[in-house]
Amino acid sequence: MYRTLILCLLLPLPARADDKRDHFTDGARNFRDVMEHLKSDYLDDLSDDDFYRAAVAGMLSAGGRSWDQLLSPSEMAALRGDLAGEVVGVGIELKLDEATQSLVVARVLDGAPADKGGIVAGDQLLQIDGKPVVGRPMMDVVRTIRGAAGTAIQLTMLHAGQVVVRSLHRDKVVLAPVGEEDLGDGVALIKLRSFNEKTPALLEQALRAASARHARGLVLDVRGNPGGLFDAMVACAGMLLPRGATVAQLERRGGAVETIRTGRDPVLAGVPIVVVANPSTASGAEILAGALRDGLGARVIGSKTFGKWNVQRIDELPNGWAIKYTTGRFRTARGEALDGKGLIPDLEVEPGAADSAHHDGQLRAAAALLKLSR
Repeated sequence: MYRTLILCLLLPLPARADDKRDHFTDGARNFRDVMEHLKSDYLDDLSDDDFYRAAVAGMLSAGGRSWDQLLSPSEMAALRGDLAGEVVGVGIELKLDEATQSLVVARVLDGAPADKGGIVAGDQLLQIDGKPVVGRPMMDVVRTIRGAAGTAIQLTMLHAGQVVVRSLHRDKVVLAPVGEEDLGDGVALIKLRSFNEKTPALLEQALRAASARHARGLVLDVRGNPGGLFDAMVACAGMLLPRGATVAQLERRGGAVETIRTGRDPVLAGVPIVVVANPSTASGAEILAGALRDGLGARVIGSKTFGKWNVQRIDELPNGWAIKYTTGRFRTARGEALDGKGLIPDLEVEPGAADSAHHDGQLRAAAALLKLSR
């Protein structure tokens, strides 16, 4: 028997119940009862499939990790594109300006819709289809920008001090997960933007190019890198760390611990490395930064990383949906538990303004640190 209260006020959500004190008993029976009450009394018509979808999403939230999710077929398609390095969008890479908490265009892909539409690096994103983006998580903004090829989208930008509206059509774009540049004075810059299927081969190519130039120092920029394929990250670590070096420790259910090691010789051995990270450096990118710090004594500069140190599995369901859930937790090579905490840099440096070569304060500090260490 339900005890019913009729409310017409907005109540704040209570704190999450203590599992031991407020255990939800007789769950199956109560689930059926709630479903029947909602089917008969809820304001809107809800189908059984509506309830089952919400129930699966609710099960994935039981662990309290926001990245454990139910993925729709369209979200799965977007994820496959990310991991393959090909997506449908407008061809911009966004970064968070930590000082203003605004989203700024870090890079525009040559020939992409944004490039043809006049968007340039440094433009600030204000609205998507008339809706403000301030306060929204970056990944939510990225998902909104993406969509079906040929569909229209309007981006309101702050460009050269003026508010402009760019009308674009989404198209297929190829993501370049690795960028490489010569900073001069023997210092190479490699930007690792994500770990997808293309990343290991492109990183090896960039490292070999730096080696051919006789680079005497490497700045590895993993700012804004959300992670990606675990195997791709380990392959990248093997190009930088000695053979057999520990990349991370992986704790599985029940407390079993697996040591993840490299299985090859590095491409650029004996060259000092400085890693540049920020709050958008997450998952595999944080793990790599920690491995280089522990295994090579690499300095990490910038800002504290996001703090997602776990491995997730994706199981596809018969109806085309999928569940993404946590199956393990990483520790650093030295055993530090940083899940939910993030990697604290050895040297905190504010990004600062970009100079004429678009190198901000963190990159300039990293290059200077390498030159001083020689």
